[in-house]
Amino acid sequence: MATRVPAPGTPKLTQVQAAPAAPAPVGAPKAGPARERPAPTAGGRLPPTSVEGFAPPQGKSQVAARDFDRTAGAKLFAFDPRHAPNSVGFIDVLRQVAGSPKAAEAVTSLAKGFEQMVGPLARPEVVQAALLKPELLAGALVVTPEQMKLGFTALHRTPAGQGMKPAEKARQLPRHFDFAKIGDVQVSLPKAEALEELAPGLYRGSVRDPAVGDADAKARIVLAEVMDRLAENATLPKGARFSVTYEGGTHTRLEGFIEALAAHGHVIEARVDHRVADFLDLKVKTPDGVKSVAAPVLVKTGVTGRNGEEAVIPAVHSEVVYTVRPGPELKGQAVTGEVKWYQGVPDTGFFASGLTQRGDWVGTITTARLEGAEALTAAKYSGLLSDVINAAASRAKRPMAAYGDTGVCIDSVAMIVRLMGREITAFPMLQGDELLVDELQRRLGQAGAGPVNRQDAPEYRALLEAVRELPSDAEGRLSPARPEIGLGSPRDRVLGSLPWAPGAEPLAVAAHARAILG
Repeated sequence: MATRVPAPGTPKLTQVQAAPAAPAPVGAPKAGPARERPAPTAGGRLPPTSVEGFAPPQGKSQVAARDFDRTAGAKLFAFDPRHAPNSVGFIDVLRQVAGSPKAAEAVTSLAKGFEQMVGPLARPEVVQAALLKPELLAGALVVTPEQMKLGFTALHRTPAGQGMKPAEKARQLPRHFDFAKIGDVQVSLPKAEALEELAPGLYRGSVRDPAVGDADAKARIVLAEVMDRLAENATLPKGARFSVTYEGGTHTRLEGFIEALAAHGHVIEARVDHRVADFLDLKVKTPDGVKSVAAPVLVKTGVTGRNGEEAVIPAVHSEVVYTVRPGPELKGQAVTGEVKWYQGVPDTGFFASGLTQRGDWVGTITTARLEGAEALTAAKYSGLLSDVINAAASRAKRPMAAYGDTGVCIDSVAMIVRLMGREITAFPMLQGDELLVDELQRRLGQAGAGPVNRQDAPEYRALLEAVRELPSDAEGRLSPARPEIGLGSPRDRVLGSLPWAPGAEPLAVAAHARAILG
C-alpha cells in the first residue's frame, strides 16, 4: 500500500490498493530494474532513443515509411479485440481508408485534429508519406514528453494559435437558480449521434450513452453548471455572481452549496481516474453498431528496462469525478449527478460526466477515493484552481485556455491529489508554473481587497506551494521520485498510468511496456 503524504489541513483519505500483478506471459522479456533515459548532452539534447525503429527523423518520407513499416504498424499500434470487443484497431481502419477517394482528405483532417490538441506533429515527413499510404499516419502519433511540451508552446505562438479566441462556456441556467424549479429549466441534451464523416465508413465525434436517460443527463448537466459557475464567483464582483438556492438557502460559494447538500443527507464522493486519452475520437459503423477506433497518441517515456528497451505507453487522461446522491437520511429535495473536473480544451472546470459512450479500449483505473469532508475539500480546491488557470490564460491571452502551457489534465489533477496528501501516479507531467505563480501571487496580494475573498487566502497559499512543488518531465530529463510530495519514480508513474489490469491490455504496446518494466 502506498505511503500517505502529509498535506496540511486535510483529513486522511481512504487508500486504494493496486491489483496484484499477473505473471508475465510466456516469452515476455524478463523484467529488470527500470532506468531513466540518459541525461542530456552538453547541447541540451537527449541522446537518440533506444526503441527499435525510432531513429531521429531524417527528413525523407521514404525513410520514415520504412521505419514505420518495420515497427510501428506491427508493434506499437497492434490491437487485441478480445479485451475491447466494441472497438477496432487504428491500423486496420487506416488501411481501409487507403481505398477511399477521400483518403488524402481524411489523412489531412486527422493530422490537423491531432495538431490542434498537441501542437505541430513531431514527424511531419510521416504525414506527407501518409498522403500516399494512410496507415503511415500512425507513425506521427508517437512523441516524447519534451516534444509534447514544445508542440504546445509552438501552437500557442503560431498566428493560427494566437488567433484562437476563448470559447464561450455554454450556460443554460438563469443567473439566480433555484433547485426547486429545476423542472422548469430546459437544457440541451446530447444528440444520439454527433458524427462527422471523414471518409466512407470513418467518422469523428460522439455517440450518446443510452444507459444515461434524459432525466439523469439533465441532472448531471445542471449540477456541472452550478458547480462551475459557483467556482467562477471567486473573483467576480458581487453584482455579476451566480447564485443557487437549495431548500431555502442561497449560496454563491461552491463549498457552501456542497455543505448544504451534505447537511440535508446527501452523500458526496469523489474519485481520481486515469484512462487513455482519445484525442481523435474516431468511430466506424459496423453491423453491430458504432464502434470506437483505438487511435492513441503514444508517449516514448525515456524509461527503459534492463535490456535497454524503452517503454512506450498511450497518453493518459486524468480527471476527478464528483458524485452526489441522496443518502438514507435525506431531508428535503434530492439532488443527483456525476460531474468530472480537469484542465482541458477549451477551458478548465466541471463538466457533466458519462453523457457519451467511451470506447472500451481506453480502460479506467481509479487511484484514489474521497468521501464527505475529503470530497468537499477537493471540490473547493478544484473550483479555485479552475478560476486561477482560466484567469491566468485570459490575462496572458493564451489560446486554448493555456492548455499545455500551464499544464494538461494530468497536472491539474496531480495538484488536487498533492493537496489531498495522496500519491501522484500519472506520467508525463508537463506543468509550466510561470503563469500560475503570477496569478496566485496576484490573488494573495489582493485578498480582502476587491473581489478576491480573504477566506480563500489559505487555499491560494496551498495552491501556490503545490504549483512550485510539482515538476515537469519535459525539461530534458524525467523528474525523479520525490516521496516528500508523493511523486512516484518515472517507472512507477509509467506503470501507474496503464488503466487496465495486467493481461487485459487491448493495446499491445501497453502490455509490452508492463512486461519490460515488470
